[in-house]
Amino acid sequence: MSLVQNDNNTDSVVYTSRKFQPYAESFSEHYTFVVPSVFSKVMPAKEKERPLIYISMGTLINDRPDFYSKCIDALKEINVEVIISCGNTMNQELLGTLPDNIRVYPYVNQLDVLVKADAFITHCGMNSVSESLYMVAPMILYPQTSEQCAVARRVT
Repeated sequence: MSLVQNDNNTDSVVYTSRKFQPYAESFSEHYTFVVPSVFSKVMPAKEKERPLIYISMGTLINDRPDFYSKCIDALKEINVEVIISCGNTMNQELLGTLPDNIRVYPYVNQLDVLVKADAFITHCGMNSVSESLYMVAPMILYPQTSEQCAVARRVT
């Protein structure tokens, strides 16, 4: 508990930017804000035959066949590639037969996809947002929880 209950006199490193930290003005000069830890040596590479849209609702609240079905319906006839990461708990059969331009996986290496993504439909989890910013992938914000809404406000 002492690790998370810090005072304003102890030198501390915060792994986000000051702009993403709620109530950052209340932190003393003993706090150093650094960029999030993103472990990738790959640089963004957006050149490809057609744009890539990546969709992920994160690892906790991702059993959303209704949401994914609406995305599939909206994107099925557009000249884009779509990758949906839906998690391990969702029954992918609920999505029916997928169009040729849309692929659904329970899990992807998010950094490997974001490095190529032209747009990222995201739940606004802090890690996903940080990785998207790092990989220069524009975001379409779709928060699901109050914490994600707060992250979406900071992104905006």
